[in-house]
Parts: sequence; structure tokens; C-alpha cells
Amino acid sequence: NHLIFLVQMKQVQRDLLRLIGSDEEVTTPEEEKLIASNNSVLKTFCFRKAYISFMFRSYDDAKEYVLKFYECRENAWANLMVTHVNHALYTGLISFWVARKSRDAQCWIARGNESKLTLKRWAESSPWTFENKWHLLEAE
Repeated sequence: NHLIFLVQMKQVQRDLLRLIGSDEEVTTPEEEKLIASNNSVLKTFCFRKAYISFMFRSYDDAKEYVLKFYECRENAWANLMVTHVNHALYTGLISFWVARKSRDAQCWIARGNESKLTLKRWAESSPWTFENKWHLLEAE
């Protein structure tokens, strides 16, 4: 569906604008409807928000969006893409960060360990490409 691709690319565009200092958050009614009705698009939306929050060290926002990411990922499309490596890496980093600051550390450590296992499987399939990411998360 072209609308799904468009919505996801607009999310990347907004991320880039945020990284260069713009706070523009304009969404169309079509985007909002698609994000609300499609778990796979919602999962990507939540990941992007968690990622940007993590990069800006916004703990509360990173925690909020990674929680939403975990809630909707089970009902998202089951496809395997290289972007899932980044999902595993950054949700793992955010999970370990939250674990260090949270009262429910065990839950967050379990999520971080799940991300480590995912990255380990990717690293086993292509060490040259993914092993560094696994080692980074392993160091956490």
C-alpha cells in the first residue's frame, strides 16, 4: 500500500527535521487514521519516537514510546527486514537505560536480554555486518 510507505517516509522526514533542530510535527488525518488502525505502522511510529527520544536523552519519552512499541509488536506483520536489527539494538539500549533508572528493573532487563538474543541471531547469520551491534548491546 502506497499510503503505508508514504506515512513511514514522512516519519523519517520528521526525524531528520528534529535532528537538525526543527520541532515541526504536522500529520494529516490520513496518517493519524493509518497509525491508529495498523499495528505495523504504529510499531514503526513508536520505534521512531523512542529512537529520537533516546538520541536526545529524553528518558520519559523514550520509556513511553518503547513501552508502546513492545505493546504493539506482537500484532504487527511478521516480516524480517534489516530495520529490525536497529529495532533490536535501540529498544535494547533503551530497555537497559530504563532498567538502570526504574523500580521494575527485572522486566526491562528481560526486554534488553531479548534484544541481545535477537542481535546474536543476526550476528551469527552475518558476523561482519551485525556482530558489532551485538557486542555493543552485550556491553550494556
